[in-house]
Amino acid sequence: MNGHPIVQLLSDYLLYQENHPTSSVDDYCRYRLLKSIDPPKKEIAGGLHPPSVTSLLVKILARIGKLTFIFSESALKDLGLKTFDEFGALSAIGIMQQPNKANVATAMLVEYSTAVEIINRLIKRGLATELADINDKRAKLLQLTPKGEVLLKKCYERMDKLTTMMLSELPELNKHICVALLQDTEIKLSNMFKENERFFLE
Repeated sequence: MNGHPIVQLLSDYLLYQENHPTSSVDDYCRYRLLKSIDPPKKEIAGGLHPPSVTSLLVKILARIGKLTFIFSESALKDLGLKTFDEFGALSAIGIMQQPNKANVATAMLVEYSTAVEIINRLIKRGLATELADINDKRAKLLQLTPKGEVLLKKCYERMDKLTTMMLSELPELNKHICVALLQDTEIKLSNMFKENERFFLE
């Protein structure tokens, strides 16, 4: 009976608790998970590993983001979008409730002038339109046209296929775990950007 997996697990947990008396069951589960994880593969991050695991994680995220950008531009090209940022602006206008240009710039993490240039291209091609702001006569709000809504739907369908392909080896549960682990960091950094936008984009 001592060799039963449950007995072994309980013995391991009791030993862990002796060495970490203030730990929780969740801490123990993470400890067990970490023990089962193999070291980073040599070819990860282009084979150029930073000295710390923190830097390696950031580099992995950055490379995935860059590769997503490259793959997305290729995937969306035949739909009539010239850049991935045009999709970003189209998506921001579609999701937000009649945003202004500054709102879209912040959502896209780009300079205001860059966002205005992209939005103007969308307006010129009949994908978005400007509306009067009843609360501020000097300001303009943005809204997708029916043509823009149709295009955005096609883009989402194309992007869904692309991202499914990109993460095909990742089980659904692991995707939820990744979101749960990274969401607080993403929110913190996004808020930091919003509060210091001029400093970061100068």
